Amino acid sequence: MAGTNEVAAKLASEYNITITSAKELTVAVLDTVVELAKTERVQVGKHIFKPYTRAARPGRNPKTGEALTIAEKHGVKYRWTGDKVKAEKVAPAPEKKKSKKK
Repeated sequence: MAGTNEVAAKLASEYNITITSAKELTVAVLDTVVELAKTERVQVGKHIFKPYTRAARPGRNPKTGEALTIAEKHGVKYRWTGDKVKAEKVAPAPEKKKSKKK
């Protein structure tokens, strides 16, 4: 898995900029996408970022066994749509003919 440094190095070599500038740009773009995706769906090419909310739920303190409520959680989900095939573009499978047994 590539990290920020690898992405910055690739950007620096492709666009003839310094690695430091490329790293700052990479972090800024990703932070902006995640910040926007916390409130609305964001699509960048084949990449989709969308907000989600996990409802508050009951839980227990594992040490004391005391019942408590786990707070609501907000986050961002990521999905890549590059491998999806549109249903309209796929031809239906031909039907098999039933053979008659004598």
